[in-house]
Amino acid sequence: MGEKRKKILAVIIVILTLGFSYAHGQTIREMEQIFQKAIDLDELQPFYHEKEIKARIPLIIINDSKIPNDLKLMKFGEPVKIISKSVAFQLGFNLDDIMELVSFEYGDDMAQIELNYRPEGIRVKVYLKKSRNDWRVKRSNIIEY
Repeated sequence: MGEKRKKILAVIIVILTLGFSYAHGQTIREMEQIFQKAIDLDELQPFYHEKEIKARIPLIIINDSKIPNDLKLMKFGEPVKIISKSVAFQLGFNLDDIMELVSFEYGDDMAQIELNYRPEGIRVKVYLKKSRNDWRVKRSNIIEY
């Protein structure tokens, strides 16, 4: 391969790498914004009972590979722990004391999250729409199960 072709190939690789890094970083930031809005949903707040039941702090979300476990979310002034079901068992958590991510759909301008909050026996569905780089809750519902 000629020297000129090697340089062109190197430039293409750098451009693709930078583009992927930016897109991945943007996706992570958007996912953080989406999930933060879901757990901060006004209608969900009365179900946390964090002041009465200290064991609910920090908020723990069970995730089985639907989202990255290292999303930076905050609840009750502490980082949210996102872990797999197997890790929750290893750490001795009772699955009836934590939140579980049931489903997550994410597109360019829409997102849908479904969470079970087992301590309260509720399922939360949150539908979000992106408008001018900001995710907004369009509708939500909470169902007892």
